[in-house]
Amino acid sequence: MESFCETCNAYTKHTQHFQEKKDRYPNTFWGGVKKVIWETFIIGGSTDMLVKKLDELDLVVTCKTCGTKKIENQGRDGE
Repeated sequence: MESFCETCNAYTKHTQHFQEKKDRYPNTFWGGVKKVIWETFIIGGSTDMLVKKLDELDLVVTCKTCGTKKIENQGRDGE
């Protein structure tokens, strides 16, 4: 894939891969409670597991020339 790299300031070849998002719930008691409530009641059991797993991944684009990594989620990337 070829796209614009801000570090190189040119169009260069890039690779794409997925990596897990950082856990948005802190490793505390209340963070665990929030996670259970979110996954059980808000997302619900009817949601497909693949959709849940894709929500936990970031699309990372890496420049082959300079090695700069950039997260390029299309949608909800601020969560």
